[in-house]
Amino acid sequence: MPINFQKILSGVSIAPGTAANPTITFVSSANAGFFLKALNNIGVATSGVEVGSVDANGLWTLGAAGGTQTHVANGTLSISVASFVASFNDWTQITTPSNPASGNNRIYFKSDNKLYKLTSGGTESEVGGSSGMTNPMTTTGDVIYSSSNSGTPARLGIGPEASVLTVFNGLPIWLAAPNNPGRGLFDGGYSPTVATIDYITIDTTSNTSNFGDLTIARPGASGVSTSTRGVFCGGGASEINTMDYVTIATTGNATDFGDLLQGTRTQGACSNSTRGVMGGGTIDSGAMEYITIATTGNSTSFGNLSGTKTEIAAVSNSTRGVFSARTTTNMDYVTIATTGNATNFGSMTNSSYGQAGVCSRTRGVFACADAGSNMEYIEIATTGNSTQFGTLNAARNELGGASNSVRGVFAGGGFQSMDYITIASTGNATNFGNLSASRQYNSGLSDSHGGL
Repeated sequence: MPINFQKILSGVSIAPGTAANPTITFVSSANAGFFLKALNNIGVATSGVEVGSVDANGLWTLGAAGGTQTHVANGTLSISVASFVASFNDWTQITTPSNPASGNNRIYFKSDNKLYKLTSGGTESEVGGSSGMTNPMTTTGDVIYSSSNSGTPARLGIGPEASVLTVFNGLPIWLAAPNNPGRGLFDGGYSPTVATIDYITIDTTSNTSNFGDLTIARPGASGVSTSTRGVFCGGGASEINTMDYVTIATTGNATDFGDLLQGTRTQGACSNSTRGVMGGGTIDSGAMEYITIATTGNSTSFGNLSGTKTEIAAVSNSTRGVFSARTTTNMDYVTIATTGNATNFGSMTNSSYGQAGVCSRTRGVFACADAGSNMEYIEIATTGNSTQFGTLNAARNELGGASNSVRGVFAGGGFQSMDYITIASTGNATNFGNLSASRQYNSGLSDSHGGL
């Protein structure tokens, strides 16, 4: 018979009882009380249902077996449900149950500090081990984005200093800040042979200002650049292999960067925010080579153009570089971040020499030099033949080009004057201003071209 608390009993042995019929009860609630659940384990029942227990180790359990339970022992709180068991020490970490393999539907840490789950079938597996996302990031400042509808992660490397993150063709890209007016540099050339570097602000019109000097006076160099650094490569009547670099935002003389694979001049050159690729030229004129612009050092072999090409130009977006035609009308393209031989892009109307190129993020424009004053354009992300753009103010030959994402400026080519165009439109060029002197075989670069 159940015992109530109307009388205090001492030294009495009583039956164990059950949750439905507890041994020690209360007068006003016969279904609420205590019972012996197991050896050294006292159970608590209300309304005839077990709601808790305490064992010989001081483990207090609140909640019925088979349902949600809360456990407290030695300052550790744990929660159990039908499909989850985890212990939280001071609410900060999950710890391993005493014998995780003894039950199903558990989640726990093991000694390798990895999280595991034990399914109802008794199979243990690492949580997120086989189906978790592989982290593609390699550098501080990288961005992860979904490269497909299936959620495949991809890496976008940290952008250049002061650049902005935007979306183009459905994917994130870094671009020069929209308020960047763009600085363009025009180097060297002849006649006479000079080391002078001139600079302009691209979104204005004016004469050039003096920037500084190359390390060696020479014509026929090619230029590649990021938003901060410009590199002038090769050149000279005797085809030197010297590369010079400058910090575009400041003025001052150039510093030695390293050496090309061999001396050459009049290469086509293009770049993105990391790498510059130079191809063609007067020596081994089907070869391409590349540099990492932020560092210094010698160039590395990239691959080959489709044929011999000298006195050509190149344009780029952030991923692709396109080299103009020369001995044939075929243009070639490469993926700047990789290495390998070029692929046919399409045909130009003229395979002229002494060309220059300017580009936005989508369009490249070639000034076709000995083809008169013609300009032709392409859409860089696609392949196809070039289309007539308009004409320059003069039939320039061996000229230089520099651009921001809106405007391209062609300079020199046997003249002191400069012309500009709006790249997104078509039409004839407009006078921009004058170089410090008339020059030919000069090249150009900028801090805000379409490859950035």
